[in-house]
Amino acid sequence: MARVAVNRIWQAIWGTGLVETPEDLGTRAPVPEYLDLLDWLAVDFMEHDWSQKHLIRTIVTSNTYRQGSLAGPELLQRDPRNAWLARGPRFRADAEVVRDIALSVSGLLTNKLGGPSIIPPVPQNVLDYNFTYPAFWKPAEGPERYRRTLYGFRKRSMPDPVMANFDGPNGDFACARRLRSNTPLAALTSLNEGTPLTLIEAMASERPAISTLVGGVVDLLGRCEPNSIDEGSYAMCARGIGVRSQDVRGFCNGLKFLLDHEAERQAIARRGRGFVEQGYSRERLVSVMLALYEELLQEGGRSPDQL
Repeated sequence: MARVAVNRIWQAIWGTGLVETPEDLGTRAPVPEYLDLLDWLAVDFMEHDWSQKHLIRTIVTSNTYRQGSLAGPELLQRDPRNAWLARGPRFRADAEVVRDIALSVSGLLTNKLGGPSIIPPVPQNVLDYNFTYPAFWKPAEGPERYRRTLYGFRKRSMPDPVMANFDGPNGDFACARRLRSNTPLAALTSLNEGTPLTLIEAMASERPAISTLVGGVVDLLGRCEPNSIDEGSYAMCARGIGVRSQDVRGFCNGLKFLLDHEAERQAIARRGRGFVEQGYSRERLVSVMLALYEELLQEGGRSPDQL
């Protein structure tokens, strides 16, 4: 039992369990690459009173988990599925988690705990094509509509098309592991379906315009004196223009470097101001700022950690 529990938690964190078939850990299952690791984690799990918190902390604080997820062509060719754990995990979140992330980012997430399930909105044609029209299907209104997907009501004979396009499982049987696809349906759903569009509109109305944020970074580079900006302002600028969480530290170090070097600071400020004035899209502005930063590092022969 301990091996099964450990394997499922490992699967949730890494995308694939130490045993690839969590529904079958018997003699017909493939022998795991790291059987000794599975045994050690299972014993440690039991010795700490079956504490999932301890198990998760042990995994995520390990050097193996804290590796970067990027890999060169040679490593991808030799180990495309990361069976050797030579890099950190990188996989798309499950359907329910994708929705919860979107709710959180948009600011609409309702953090209420417990209570009855809520009926989510679905396209009208999904209701119309039922053998018996579900007259009870009245989508929740107000804050209840934006509760975590955990509380969403599911009709077994009527799968939610949004969840299905993100590889949500069928409700007809238990699902020990999910298959992950990579098709245009997921992108089309996020761009055209009613719920994702509502979340996008909410995020756009609540957050400052991205051009304003990038403009603030440009002004920071062009006008501020060295050591005049605190750590929080650096991080806010970095996150505001879309820098990934793992790159925030390097980006902040890059800003500090620019504030200490007048010529480089003014050159990049001029270029960045030109991009802002031309009114590029959010994605374009983010890519421009990151490209300017990468160019700075390459010209100086530095890495983010060296700044």
